[in-house]
Amino acid sequence: MFNRFLVLAVVLSNLLLGGCVVLLSKNAPQGTKVTDEQMSSFVDNKTTENEVSAILGQPNEKTGLATKEVWTYKWEQSTEYLDATTIRKTKTTHEVVEFEFSSNEILLHHRKTAFLTDIRS
Repeated sequence: MFNRFLVLAVVLSNLLLGGCVVLLSKNAPQGTKVTDEQMSSFVDNKTTENEVSAILGQPNEKTGLATKEVWTYKWEQSTEYLDATTIRKTKTTHEVVEFEFSSNEILLHHRKTAFLTDIRS
């Protein structure tokens, strides 16, 4: 009988504590945040380099290829927290936006990639 209560207590405490997180700090975002609204305002085969830079400013990186140039904008924000097991972790949200331009400075293609990293501190 005692074993049943012990097992039940362990299961219930894990369920209750499983979602508990203590926020320690949220760091200021770094880089250029490109919103979904901004992404939809850029039109492939129409938007120019000047139009993109007027809205977003200069990119973090420019890579020149034979017939095109790729502009990359990066953004990230980190949050430090303690999880239910009191392990200190850092969760970082990353976003990378790339614009591919033709040699005549017209947007060929643009894409946004987002991902999370969750690392023990």
